[in-house]
Amino acid sequence: ASAGASAGMGGSPLLKEWIQDFSLPPRISLAGLFGALGTHKPESLNRALEWDVLQPLAKMVGRGEEKERELVASLLLVMMTASEKAWRAAKASKLLSESTTTAAASAAANKRQGGGNLPLLATCLKFDGTHEELGDHMFAMSK
Repeated sequence: ASAGASAGMGGSPLLKEWIQDFSLPPRISLAGLFGALGTHKPESLNRALEWDVLQPLAKMVGRGEEKERELVASLLLVMMTASEKAWRAAKASKLLSESTTTAAASAAANKRQGGGNLPLLATCLKFDGTHEELGDHMFAMSK
């Protein structure tokens, strides 16, 4: 299908492609778009933060299948490491902290090794230091 035909079907062709690629619900794919904004267009991410995009993302961390929760956690990590404003907003979100703590505990209980993005997200939310130090810390943890 051409781009024009895709656009004529209603909605964003990019969003439809994202949904198809990952076989995930639209709201999860939307989280992916915000994650990409954090990397490629930080000023757009900052504007999205003003519209409180963290609220629905915080809800998604605590719901759905493990694959979905892990993906949202990964995307939040991208947003938070790409933008100091996103990191500070995430740290200030009580809902995100509570959802992440609960989801990380559930993931750890279901896995013997306790790996994944949810424990990393919990660490990132609790990190006490500068944004630059957070980046260094996350890089060291990824090795």
